[in-house]
Amino acid sequence: MPTPTPANAVSRADLGAIAYEYMVDQTAFIGSQVMPVFEVAERNGEYPIITIESLLSRQTTNRAARASYSRSDWKFKMGNYDCAEHGW
Repeated sequence: MPTPTPANAVSRADLGAIAYEYMVDQTAFIGSQVMPVFEVAERNGEYPIITIESLLSRQTTNRAARASYSRSDWKFKMGNYDCAEHGW
């Protein structure tokens, strides 16, 4: 496959305008909303995860006058992350 060089390159203003509009109109992309970026201080680590069973269990919410509120007794498991750089 031939490699373009500055001597044989042809500028296409029509394609440049389309590419610019594509880059400017980022409202149609939802990737950063679905999978947001989280800045972390460590390259790898652990974090607590509330189990599904704990989230789906019924909690006692009855409270007497001047009594304290009930506290959760959720069970946690540990998840981990490991940052890896990919590129092409």
